[in-house]
Amino acid sequence: MVACAEKGLSGLEPIVGVPGSVGGAVAMNAGTRDGEIGPLVVEVSVVDLAAAQARTLPRSEMTFSYRASSLTDLVLLSATLQLKPGTKVI
Repeated sequence: MVACAEKGLSGLEPIVGVPGSVGGAVAMNAGTRDGEIGPLVVEVSVVDLAAAQARTLPRSEMTFSYRASSLTDLVLLSATLQLKPGTKVI
């Protein structure tokens, strides 16, 4: 999140201080009372171990709810998040 602040990108403020990795945050829709990461997710790259394949999922193929997502049975490799311009703070 420091890299986002250095570049003047905003949107992740509601989850500052939530421990864990980006992959874990997306898979469990990490958040606080101020917001969640799910609405920021544009697409993810995953490995489906059951199907033995890697693939990219667009937002339309994912669901997010309170501390859950449709991604829990997948290994997340990367996530593209839609952030917005903000004020550089560092």
